[in-house]
Amino acid sequence: MNIRRLLGGYFYLTLTASLLDFTTPIKSEVSFQVAPMINEIYIDVEDLEEILRREAQRVQIVRAVPSSQKYLEAIMRNSYSNGLDPFEVVAVIERESRWNPKAKSEKNARGLMQLRSRYFNLKDPYDPIESIKVGTSHLSRLKGKYSDSRIYLAAYNAGEGAVNNWLRGGWDGSIHTIPYRETRNYVRGVIRTAESLRHSNL
Repeated sequence: MNIRRLLGGYFYLTLTASLLDFTTPIKSEVSFQVAPMINEIYIDVEDLEEILRREAQRVQIVRAVPSSQKYLEAIMRNSYSNGLDPFEVVAVIERESRWNPKAKSEKNARGLMQLRSRYFNLKDPYDPIESIKVGTSHLSRLKGKYSDSRIYLAAYNAGEGAVNNWLRGGWDGSIHTIPYRETRNYVRGVIRTAESLRHSNL
């Protein structure tokens, strides 16, 4: 691969590849799978940085949480399309189901992201791809409503009704004052796991 900087903030790449197809990076180096075809590609600097950032996230997640690999494409795609941090989505799944797509709670929440059919239009709550799609959409809506990660994660676990009541009662969003012990532990665990993933070494 030959990369050189052009005027206007673009990189000029000469690749022996028909598609930009990442394999596992080693430290800061990125390798490409190659095909016997020469392509010349112009990529905006910011686009290239975003590609590399997302690939680094992908590798960090797989290395730290091997169980996620089977569902990683769906996680990354739905996280980005819903404006979510993929590390946070992985942490939610880790906490909700421990990567068991057949998980079922006492409250009848089912699947990877532990959704209840009475609240969501699910064709198959045990379908991991559907669970990720619907779960990330729901989490994104909660994020848009509450902004603070401690609050929208609490709402994902305890429900919006409970969280709205806490907020009306003066809850300031701090984890240690969440009224439900289960939700306190849930929010604390998700945030710690996501933070650990963000700072895991490549």
